[in-house]
This record gives sequence, C-alpha cells and structure tokens, in this order.
Amino acid sequence: VHYGIIRMETKIIRMWNVSFNYYYLRVLALASAIVAKAVILDFELDMGAIPEDSTASTRMYNTNLLSASLQFNASSNTIYIPKKTFFLEHGVYASFVQNSTIQIDGVLKFVRSNNEKTILNEYGMVVPCIFIEDSHGITLTSSASYTSSDRGIIDGGGQSWWGVPFWGYAQLGENRPNLFVTNRTKDMLIENVIFLDSPMYTLQISDTNGLLIRHISIVARRTDEYGHDIIDLSAFNTDGIDVSGHNVHIHDVDIWNQDDCIAVKDNMFGVSSNMTFERIYASGLGLVIGSIGGSTVKNITFRDSIVYNSLKGIYLKFRVSKYDDHKHGLIEDILFENITIQEPTQFGIW
Repeated sequence: VHYGIIRMETKIIRMWNVSFNYYYLRVLALASAIVAKAVILDFELDMGAIPEDSTASTRMYNTNLLSASLQFNASSNTIYIPKKTFFLEHGVYASFVQNSTIQIDGVLKFVRSNNEKTILNEYGMVVPCIFIEDSHGITLTSSASYTSSDRGIIDGGGQSWWGVPFWGYAQLGENRPNLFVTNRTKDMLIENVIFLDSPMYTLQISDTNGLLIRHISIVARRTDEYGHDIIDLSAFNTDGIDVSGHNVHIHDVDIWNQDDCIAVKDNMFGVSSNMTFERIYASGLGLVIGSIGGSTVKNITFRDSIVYNSLKGIYLKFRVSKYDDHKHGLIEDILFENITIQEPTQFGIW
C-alpha cells in the first residue's frame, strides 16, 4: 500500500462554516487506485495525531486531523485510536462515510478552555463534539469487552461546561455541544465504549435506519452520591440516548445521567418506529417517549430493565409541533414490560 502525505501549513480550513486558523494539518491520504484492501490506520502512527498534549494548538490540530481522517480515509477502512489520550475541541465532522470501523482503545478527550467561545454552525446551532451524517455501515467499537475497565472512552469534559451549579446553566443554558451526533445513518453499530460527561446530550441519533447499540456505558455526574440531588441535577440536559428513526435495537446498556436516560424522539420525516430497548440499567429521569409534537411514534418496546434511584421511572411527553401549531403528535403500540423501578424520587410512572 502506498500512502501520499498532504501537508497544509498555516491555512484556513473551512469546516462547519467556521474558519479554523491553525499551524498545520497533516492528512495521510491514500493514493488513488493503489489500495487493494481495507487497512487499519493508526491515528497516531499513520495519521500523525499528537497524544498526551492538551495545549490549544494540539487540540485544534487533533480535531481537524480526526475530521479529515474520517472524511477522507475512513470508508472501507478502520481508524484506530491507540491506548493514549488525545485532546480535542468540539467540531469533529464527517459525512458520506461508508463501511468504516472506528476503534477506540484510548481516550478522545474534549476540552473547553476558559476563554473558548462556543463554535456555532451556519444555522446558529452549537457544533457537537463529533458529528457524522449521511453515512452507512459505521461501527464504533473498542477491542475490550463490556465488563472490562479498558474500554475506549469518549470524554466530553462536561464539568467545564456545566460550570458552577445553577450559575453555569444560567450562563450557557443549552448553548453546549452534544457529545456524539449522527444524522441520516443506516446500519450503524455502537458497542463497548464509555461515553463520559457530555456537555449536553450524550448520544443524539437522528433519522437512523438500522441501529444496534450494545454494551456501552454512559456517565454524566457531578458527584459520587448515590442519587440525583439538586447539585447533580444542575448538569441538566445530559440526556443518555436520544433516538429517532426506524429499526433500532439497544440492549445491555448502563446509564447514569441527569436527564432522560433513553428518549424516543420526533422524526422530522414523520414517524419513528420499530424500536426495542432491553436490559437497560439506568438512573436519571427514566425511560421516555418524547417530547413528541406533530409526528408519530409507534411499535416501541422497553423490557427487562431496571430504573434505580432515579428521579422518574417511565413517562411520555408531548409538545406543540415545531413546524405546525395545528398538527398533533401520536404515540401508539407502546409496550413497557418487566420494568423494575426502584426508589424513584418523584414519580415511578408519569
């Protein structure tokens, strides 16, 4: 296999319609028509990422390098994050990725500096830490098993975004990045990864078709207290898994967060359907459908799960449609089966 090295030094790279001025970006690009089979590309050794360095220039470099690696090198290949810590800033982006594995054995740690301004896209929305869209056949995984402490980690650095309890939320509100976001994906697998301290929503999976999530852990907590007191809940909006679309199976997942643990969401194309959630072990605001406004959610099953020491257990919620005040939402064919709700602070069923 022959590789071509592309260097761009002191350039303006436009991503997310935001200009990034950084020292250099080294992209390891596969030379055309020479790659005969899928390869494993080491983020450090092959792509040139810099580990164990949290300086602003390195964070920006690693962020743009990971974006370029996913965009131009990931399809039909494996991007391997070795057992080291790589510091980044929110804004990793890729689209039209096909049949790719992202194997995280180390840590991707997102950092917010004290003087950092939140990066917005052209629509005025906060750019997620990682955003992948219009892609299919993606696997996000780690070489370690579900019971291992060596699973790969995506760390959102949420504490710096949550700030001082209540005052931090008053300053930023929802002006914080989500941790891992996908839009319009097909046949995606997420497994054996720990998602830690998201600034806002942890996994936001929109308009998917064919999604399997298993053996992951989601943690967003201010303290080590066994519960959700007023201090913990000030890390609000740290949803665990928000999902819309079709043909979803999520199982053997543990979640501790300060908002909805799992929420079935509106699909902008009208319907979210055919989803099964089982063997979920969660504490937060429970297992949720909604909020739903102007769309349909149907054929959803939650089973064989435990919601423990949570604020709520299970609940459904509606709102006015974002697009049409006169259009009503519909939730139908819903099954909650064999759900254990232990010591809810507010409501078991709401």
